[in-house]
Amino acid sequence: MKVAVIFFCLVLLAEVWAHSFMTSPPTISGNTAGSIVKACGNDRNFTTGLSGQPKFNATVGVPFVVAWPLNGHSGGTCNANLAPQASLTADQNADESLFATQTIGTGLFNALKFNATVPKVNPGKYILQWIWIGGNAGGPWYSCAFILVKLQAPVGGIPDPQDPDLFNFPDNSGSLNVLTGVLTCNTGFDPSTDANGGSVCVPTPVTPGANSASMLQFSVFGVIALIFALLF
Repeated sequence: MKVAVIFFCLVLLAEVWAHSFMTSPPTISGNTAGSIVKACGNDRNFTTGLSGQPKFNATVGVPFVVAWPLNGHSGGTCNANLAPQASLTADQNADESLFATQTIGTGLFNALKFNATVPKVNPGKYILQWIWIGGNAGGPWYSCAFILVKLQAPVGGIPDPQDPDLFNFPDNSGSLNVLTGVLTCNTGFDPSTDANGGSVCVPTPVTPGANSASMLQFSVFGVIALIFALLF
């Protein structure tokens, strides 16, 4: 009986990590125990994070799950913070303040997950920092993920067969690249934003002054033509 109990305890401990870490999105250096050292813990080697390909895509305004495993401690809260990839270097990642201005999700550690939402930011490459604060494990503990942020596709947008990130507006007014944020409007349409702050193309307004001048010019030529007709 004692052997069975000991075996059960060993199995249980094998499933519990000494220090938790982010598992979703996947971290830069792989899912390893979070570290108290520097602002990205064991992900402080940014060689992959700054020059490689993102392991996760996020869309502005669309929630995604941030998750972590149970460990030998409990309590405290976890936050997800966002910083542009271009603002970070391997030497700067020790500076937690680079992440402090953009918290996109928070939750209790014991819940093991929460939803995070990228606010309206420019699309591109970002570093997502997971931080566990408080609890009875000391810390704080950190992990980081390299993610690619895209804009939402236009409502009713038609994907371009040559570019999966390019969407044509259904009214043929233009197109939006959700990866670069480039809005292209066709002739007769101008760039604008909708009620939700999304990029759209709207009809070019007609200038009253220009119309008045054209009508006046037409009227003058009409009077001259009428005079010539009467005289000759």
